[in-house]
Amino acid sequence: MLTQKVSDYLTASPESPIYHAAKTLKAGITGKFSTLLEEENSYIIATYLDPRYKNKFFTSLTEEKIKDDILKISRNTEDILASRTISPSTEERRK
Repeated sequence: MLTQKVSDYLTASPESPIYHAAKTLKAGITGKFSTLLEEENSYIIATYLDPRYKNKFFTSLTEEKIKDDILKISRNTEDILASRTISPSTEERRK
């Protein structure tokens, strides 16, 4: 969102002070966040789960993919937890 807003200021005249500030800021942002956050699945899921942003940035197709990814993570977690059985000796040590 920040890069989009900065890009909006780059439409100003090249002689404008705001243009030079926006150009410098965009270069700094690009250097700082060289990885594309939009391609990092964990960031996408975290943004989707945040109630402040849930319905603001995603198309319905992207939203369906995110929901599928969340369900896969949930199933994997359930499988891992189900595979960890507690033996009687382990239970006695816990007590």
